[in-house]
Amino acid sequence: MKKSTARTIIIVTIAILGLITAGAGFSLYQITIMPWWLPLLVGILFAGITYPILILRWDKITGNSSRAINTVFHIITMGILGATLFLTFNYFGADDNTLTPVQTTVSDKYRKAHQKRRRVGRNRYINDGYWYSYRLSLQLPDGNIKDIEVPHGEYRRTKIGTTKTIGMETGLFRFPIIKRSIPSDIKK
Repeated sequence: MKKSTARTIIIVTIAILGLITAGAGFSLYQITIMPWWLPLLVGILFAGITYPILILRWDKITGNSSRAINTVFHIITMGILGATLFLTFNYFGADDNTLTPVQTTVSDKYRKAHQKRRRVGRNRYINDGYWYSYRLSLQLPDGNIKDIEVPHGEYRRTKIGTTKTIGMETGLFRFPIIKRSIPSDIKK
C-alpha cells in the first residue's frame, strides 16, 4: 500500500471516529445539567495540555508539515475528545446512591418536524413527508430549563403547567444527570 493511501485511510478513520465521539458527547450533554460553555472549555484545555505532546506527531499522520494545519486538526480532534471524556466520566462515575426523584414543571411542549427521504433510483432521493420528534421543556427547581425527548403517548398525555417526576443522579464532577427511569423503591 502506498504511503498516501495509508495516510488517507488514517485521516478518514480519525474523522469518522471524531464524528462518532462528538455525537456521543452531544447525547451525554443532553441529559446533563451544566452550562453549554463548560464542555467547550474543558475540550479547549484538554487540547492545550496535549498540544506539546502530540503536535510533532500530527505531521506524520497528516503528511503535511504545515504547523497551522496540524494545530487546527489537533485542536478539533483533541477538543472533541476532551469534552466527551469529561461528560463520559461525569455520567459513568455517577453514584447510584444519589438517585433522587425531582418534581419539575412542564413549561412548554413542542414537536420538531424532520423530513423523510426515499430512494427513487441510483443516487436519487426525494422528500417523502415528515416524521416528528416530541419534546418537553422541564423547569427544574433551581430555575434551569432542560428539554427532553419523550414518546408520542407521553407527549399527548402531558399538559403545560403540570408537574413531572424525573430521576436525577449526581455525577462524578457533581453535575446532575437526568435518569429516564426511577426504581420503584425510590419513588416513595
